[in-house]
Amino acid sequence: MKIKIDYFILRLLRDNLIYLIGLGVVLIGFTISLFFFISRRTDTTKKIAQADSDIVALKKKVNIISYRNDIISQGIDLDQMNKFLSLLIPDSEDYFSIIVALERLSLQTHFIIVTYAINLKDSTSSKLSLTIDGQGDPDAFLNFLKEYNFSGARLITIDKISYSSQEQKGIELLANFYTAKTGSSEDVKPLSEEDKELIKTINSKISVVFSSPEEASTLQYSVKTNPF
Repeated sequence: MKIKIDYFILRLLRDNLIYLIGLGVVLIGFTISLFFFISRRTDTTKKIAQADSDIVALKKKVNIISYRNDIISQGIDLDQMNKFLSLLIPDSEDYFSIIVALERLSLQTHFIIVTYAINLKDSTSSKLSLTIDGQGDPDAFLNFLKEYNFSGARLITIDKISYSSQEQKGIELLANFYTAKTGSSEDVKPLSEEDKELIKTINSKISVVFSSPEEASTLQYSVKTNPF
């Protein structure tokens, strides 16, 4: 089968070959330029978005610093309070701090902690539940109820109290100790007046000596040789 050749088209292609080649080069250059422009535009957009994000973060930090200075001017030492809060609610459970907290409360209130046991059923990843048996006269027990929340340098709540008027039978408490991961400084919310009063109350109740200005976990405690 013979293939018919259109000599007119062939001659037309031959006469305009240089223009066709030029058009091809232009199209290739245009395609490369288009991809380059799109790539640069994408990078520029990402950089602009990152710059906007950095500006927002810097504004938050400036606001936090301004707010911190304002709080300090009101007589609230946030650096000291951060150390106290890390004691009240540590990142992970520290059983020694629980023993020290109970000992401190016992010394301060004269309510004697006799025994304590962990309640695995009521405990969670952020809460340790203890059954505490204690003894003391009504005045000592009332002092304990007034001071137990913060005075032991651990946040303590009590869910249940089994009280007997007969001192020898003692008092049973269902107490909770808490842990929590420290949040980001960018998540700080303004303190309400109630929060400020609570901080001042905590500050007045907690009495510890930090042995290092950088570490809140290293403290000087005064405890008895045999606490319980």
